[in-house]
Amino acid sequence: MTNAPIGPIAACVKWVDLHPETDVANGVPRPSAHSWGFSEADRAALEVAMRLGEAAGTDVVLVCAGPIEAKGALGELAASGASRAILVDHPLHSAAGTSGAVLAGVLGAGGLGVHGVVCGDMSNGRGSGSVPAILAHHLGAAQALGLLEVSGAPGERIRAVRRLDGAT
Repeated sequence: MTNAPIGPIAACVKWVDLHPETDVANGVPRPSAHSWGFSEADRAALEVAMRLGEAAGTDVVLVCAGPIEAKGALGELAASGASRAILVDHPLHSAAGTSGAVLAGVLGAGGLGVHGVVCGDMSNGRGSGSVPAILAHHLGAAQALGLLEVSGAPGERIRAVRRLDGAT
């Protein structure tokens, strides 16, 4: 329990095709032209980050590694409570390791010096959902997966309820 100021809390979001079309010949998703945005999981990550930031008395930064086309929607999402939004110009279909390393460079001690990072629990972008794990690795941070509830303040004790995979 410390009174020292802490760095901001980051919410990382991913620019994805929310309604991809499917190529009926091979079953592979094909990007649509008009349905790009941020998933409900990413919106929930921002909400959790804002609650943690409020409890800790620190700023919340919304960060997206994606194309310039995401700029307008990122600004709109940030207007729901983030203190600022950062778009890192990054190719859409980059390897997860590249995206995680790029984000870590922005969020880590040499960049924003964030105190915590919140990511959505799934990826709409045909990905493996591995960017949060790679990001945690590059930041030297612990990660908690499948959280259903988060409360408390960074720098103090955080309480989390975790989903049990495969439980009934």
